[in-house]
Amino acid sequence: MRIIFLILTLFLIVTNISGQKNTDSFIHLNNFKRSVIEEKKNSTEMLGDSSFVSETDSLALVALFNSTNGANWNNNTNWLTGHVHSWFGIQVGEGNVISIVLYGNNLEGVISSELGNLSNIEIIDLDMNKLSGSLPAELGNLSTLKELYLDDNLLTGSIPIEFGNLTSIIDIYIFYNQLSGSIPVELCNLATLQSLFLGYNNLTGNIPSEIGNLSNLQLLDLNNNQLTGSIPAELGNLTNLQEIYLNNNQFSGTIPAELDINSIVVLELSNNQLTGSIPIEFGNLINLDLLNLGNNQLADTIPSELGSLVNLTSLDLSNNDLIGTIPTELGNLVNLQYLALYNNQLSGKVPEEFGNLTSLQYLYLSFNNLSDLTNLSTLVGLNTFEINNNNFTFGDLDSTFLDFTSIPSIIYSPQKELDEPSQSQSGDDITLSFNTDGSGNTYQWINNGTSIEGETTNELTISSTDIGVFYCEISNSNYPNLVLTTKPIFKDVGNTHGIFTEEYNAIIALYNSTNGDNWAINTNWLSAGNIDQWYGILTSEGHVIQINLPSNNLFGTLPFNLGYFSELTYLDLSDNQLSDSIPEEIGDLSKLQFIDLSDNQLVGVVPSELSNLINLEYIYLSNNMLSDLPDLSGITNLFDFDVNNNKFTFDDLDNTGLDYSLMDNFIYAPQDTLELINETIYFNEGSQAIIHCRGLSSESLMSANNEFSVYKENDQVYVWSSSPEYTIASFATTDQGKYIISVRNSDYPDLILFSDTLIIGINHTPTNIEISSFNINENEPLGTSVGVFSATDADLNDTHTFSLVTGNETNDADNSSFTIDGDTLKVADVFDYETKQVYYIYVQVDDAQGLSYNEAFVIAVSDIVETGIEIVSESISVFPNPSSGQFTIENSSENFKIKIFNSVGELIFEKDNQSHKAQIELSGITPGTYIVVIQDNEKVVNKKFIIK
Repeated sequence: MRIIFLILTLFLIVTNISGQKNTDSFIHLNNFKRSVIEEKKNSTEMLGDSSFVSETDSLALVALFNSTNGANWNNNTNWLTGHVHSWFGIQVGEGNVISIVLYGNNLEGVISSELGNLSNIEIIDLDMNKLSGSLPAELGNLSTLKELYLDDNLLTGSIPIEFGNLTSIIDIYIFYNQLSGSIPVELCNLATLQSLFLGYNNLTGNIPSEIGNLSNLQLLDLNNNQLTGSIPAELGNLTNLQEIYLNNNQFSGTIPAELDINSIVVLELSNNQLTGSIPIEFGNLINLDLLNLGNNQLADTIPSELGSLVNLTSLDLSNNDLIGTIPTELGNLVNLQYLALYNNQLSGKVPEEFGNLTSLQYLYLSFNNLSDLTNLSTLVGLNTFEINNNNFTFGDLDSTFLDFTSIPSIIYSPQKELDEPSQSQSGDDITLSFNTDGSGNTYQWINNGTSIEGETTNELTISSTDIGVFYCEISNSNYPNLVLTTKPIFKDVGNTHGIFTEEYNAIIALYNSTNGDNWAINTNWLSAGNIDQWYGILTSEGHVIQINLPSNNLFGTLPFNLGYFSELTYLDLSDNQLSDSIPEEIGDLSKLQFIDLSDNQLVGVVPSELSNLINLEYIYLSNNMLSDLPDLSGITNLFDFDVNNNKFTFDDLDNTGLDYSLMDNFIYAPQDTLELINETIYFNEGSQAIIHCRGLSSESLMSANNEFSVYKENDQVYVWSSSPEYTIASFATTDQGKYIISVRNSDYPDLILFSDTLIIGINHTPTNIEISSFNINENEPLGTSVGVFSATDADLNDTHTFSLVTGNETNDADNSSFTIDGDTLKVADVFDYETKQVYYIYVQVDDAQGLSYNEAFVIAVSDIVETGIEIVSESISVFPNPSSGQFTIENSSENFKIKIFNSVGELIFEKDNQSHKAQIELSGITPGTYIVVIQDNEKVVNKKFIIK
């Protein structure tokens, strides 16, 4: 069965690659697992059925039915009606449930914890459903469980440590979910485990080194997570291991040589951040069928020892920093069907031993520094042949003896620039000449981008006074897609390091703005040579046409003059630490066909100017913090569009105007959590509570087909509704808690958007109102501020509205003399101290949910005399405050008057004091808020104090 799976996997890999070099070899594992399940299902049927099933087991099944919307399953034959042994998907034996197989049956809801009571269960298969919520820890009680299949659901949360108690488990399949957290070290106790599939989740952290204890493990799949750290050398202890899938994570460090396990058939480590050399010990993997190390940061040369892997059918070393020549020993891999070495720094000849690879169907050598092709006429099954962006000439293409027209997918153009034409001078004449190999070549000389009429030989004579950018184009009718171009010769025009000065300045700006001195590789940058010798840069005819700097520790921002590269076709700055926004000038790169800015820290909106790039075929923006996709409908030739792990919503995906069905690869899930405008909201107890889902998020959620679900954090049951409003009829204490809003859309079935945590609580009434000042000088103009109100409220994030309201005819007597603007009290009259010194107002504060509190205030008018009395309060103290009726007033001046008013403005105490300090005793006074007015020859001050 494993061999069938491998053949199927390889077939799917290579058939995908014709449209896009997709080296993810974890494809359609369901097909493999499905066949295993059918075999297991048949074997359990042989155990015999029983009409009697224990009550505990029956109740566990009923709980599963109820928690997963059993009434709407695709098939629920006999459930809850006939004998348990007749229920669809259930196998029983000796009075107990031994198998539950309900895959692809439209189960929607949570996995009931009661399944943990099935004391004799051996198989649970609930994959390809719509199960949500967390994995019940109670499943760890199933000591007889051998096979657990929960893949392809919507499960969230972490993997319970209790799963380490599954002492009989053989297979665990939980891939294609939304699990988070780390891999529990307790799983490493499962001595019987043979298959562990946790791919396509959101797992983080390291692989526990204790994984080396799983001595029976044969299949390990952790691909497409967010795992970090190094690959543990302890994996080398697993001598039964046959397949390892660690691709599409964030593993770093070197590849452990201990992985040279003889039994390994598949080793998938692509799309990580691995460094160092390819271990020469891999030459010991004599049973290896597939080796994928692509999309890492591996350096050094390709080990010749890989030539010993005679059973290898797929080898991918692409998108690394490999140097040196291709080992001739690779010609020993006579079973090889797929070979990808593109996007490295390989140089030298293509080994003539490649003619031995007669099984080869897919050969990718593009984006290197290779020269001299060899005879490949024996590769009669070649389906895809990509050799562009090397140093090949028409003579090299001739030497393959291939019929290029018979190869379904072939890319041999462009090639890197040829050397400069040679120059010789005689008098005032300068002769430029160039020759290259290949039969049937034709020549055309160019000046400033325009063909020079009649100059179609390999020589051009110009005057020493001629100016311009001269180069030669060589074409060949046998290879109509390729035009070879010499390096340009600049005659009295602005150029620097072999390119136009404006583009040179832009290249330097990119270096400086991204901390070029600390790049992982900056070979030849800022050197005196031509820019096409600088690492990652390719030029043609005086222009930069490729910038290829992935995984190179670029740190900083993209410069605005990135838009100066008028002939740029390829831009790859992925897997760096670029921050800030994408400059709008990127829309000036009118020739751009490929852009990869994925795996950075870019923020802000995707500039609308991106829509100008109508030649784009590949857009990769994943794993940033971008938002707001623009209209891209003018880009009609997109093959790949990868925007997952950003802040995009369904509205953004709609807004592009793209027809995603025409693309080879459209990857839009997952996305980051929705940011909440308010992280806390309150409702009055007993009132109707309506959660407006669309209004809570800072991102737009207006797409027509959106469906919403609101659930408590610890009760993750999805109840989908097209209405964006979630209603609680009568809000109670039990409704308080942490909630998550989720959004889905039938047009984008792979994506569910989740909000940040929303805290919902009971609203409390405000309990007090304060004002920053009780004083206003006489003769102030209308609109002068008196003070700022604030409220005391247990709901810290609540909003408040202040207003003047009717009181008891005394404490609101002067409301008309004031206004409230927001939270600021302002005067509506011009006050005269000699006419009236004290004003009474009654203020109400309302919170966001309509609960209110009222309080009376006394506002004192301060006398302004000719000598300029200062109105200050720092020199006066009233303490203690609050008090029981006994308190002290201290003043920097002697001889001051004291008046005390209650909350309704009645004068209750008056005294002329003859010293700096006054001892006040108010006996029998009602507890509450009071105002003391203190006046001396220098100032008038109001103080609020409380009697308790």
